[in-house]
Amino acid sequence: MSQLYFLSVITLVFAGLLASADFLAERLSLLSFLPRMTGNSILVVVTGAVTLLVGVAKLIFPAPGEAVPIAGDLLPALTGILVGALLILLGSDKAEESTPDAAKRFVSVVISYRIVIGLISVAVGLIHFIFPATVIL
Repeated sequence: MSQLYFLSVITLVFAGLLASADFLAERLSLLSFLPRMTGNSILVVVTGAVTLLVGVAKLIFPAPGEAVPIAGDLLPALTGILVGALLILLGSDKAEESTPDAAKRFVSVVISYRIVIGLISVAVGLIHFIFPATVIL
């Protein structure tokens, strides 16, 4: 499905930009609008949910003509699932009092690596766009 491939590229790049918005806005003045977009929690959660769903769909439905159905989209699918879950965590309310301490620590660790995960997501999305038939990309 070429639609799923294109949707994967778009969601990986956009979700990666949202995840690393603060870092990118400091480095590139062209992207100074990104931190304002991350202030909209509905946009962040919806983008995360769509990216996560597209990542799961890429694991299930292989692209047409792929020699290796599962491994061909493995890296973009796993990256989409990771950055999608990260955006859902970022956009949703912070951990409540009833949340176990281990879960709070896990969320804080994942959120502390949001810039790295976001940049990796943008890179995987762009590489997947440039080399669509490469196995593992």
